[in-house]
Amino acid sequence: MKLYGFWRSLATYRVRVALGLKGLAAEEISIDILKGKQFTDEYKALNPQSVVPALLPKDARRVRGLSLIAATSYFNCDVSGVPTALRIYGECMKLDAFAKAHPSKQAEAPESLVTP
Repeated sequence: MKLYGFWRSLATYRVRVALGLKGLAAEEISIDILKGKQFTDEYKALNPQSVVPALLPKDARRVRGLSLIAATSYFNCDVSGVPTALRIYGECMKLDAFAKAHPSKQAEAPESLVTP
């Protein structure tokens, strides 16, 4: 799997964290957005939107943007042994601002995602 990103990109950082929590390794390839490398023809062939990060799984299906973290759930990985992530999530949900901002609490959320 290859992760195309930029070291200062918060989106790339979030994907690295998600991959790490899921125990997935990815070869990191730097795309220097300060130098405009995301606009090269080579990178546009991988990601026509010219944004970072982009993830190329082994089967070469392109995954990009916010769907990267969601896509990792399709890979075979067991995160049941990561109690730290569950503890942090539980502590965050105790905070009113976090709980109200959670996607499942938004008016546009599908009913299947709405939690009490």
